[in-house]
Amino acid sequence: MASPALKVYGHWVSQPARSVLWLLKIKGLPFAFEKVDPMGGGTRTPSYKKLFPTAKAPAIVDGSFALAEGSAIMCYLCDKHGWDDWYPPGLESRAVVNSYLSSHHTTSRNVTRKVFHPVVSHSTASGSRGPDLPSLLGYAEEAGAAFSSQWLGAGAYVGG
Repeated sequence: MASPALKVYGHWVSQPARSVLWLLKIKGLPFAFEKVDPMGGGTRTPSYKKLFPTAKAPAIVDGSFALAEGSAIMCYLCDKHGWDDWYPPGLESRAVVNSYLSSHHTTSRNVTRKVFHPVVSHSTASGSRGPDLPSLLGYAEEAGAAFSSQWLGAGAYVGG
């Protein structure tokens, strides 16, 4: 059996990598996966940086085309395969989705960094509950409210 044309580089711990992998699994597109550990230097090897000069993961090689960054990969795959149910075809709808994707790292993804990571790290290290949970959950609620009002509006999905 021939190996899939698409190769995905990433780590299951990474939210962006999991997003790409879930999209591929849900859509049933065959791919090969290569675990790359950014924290262990896996993205800074000469061979990796030759393919992906920014040393970012997740990343893909699709034939002779190489691309890094989770959102860019998902947009590319949706465009290539016509997955309009995941990435809407209309200019304005796409603009709304792209707006969310551009701000994701400083908005909703910060919930992981500011809320879940401290709680899990502290609980794992000391066995106690962790930092001030009510204030952290307040931050998560604010992020969710901003997402709902700015990107969802009256719709069920970002962009429509």
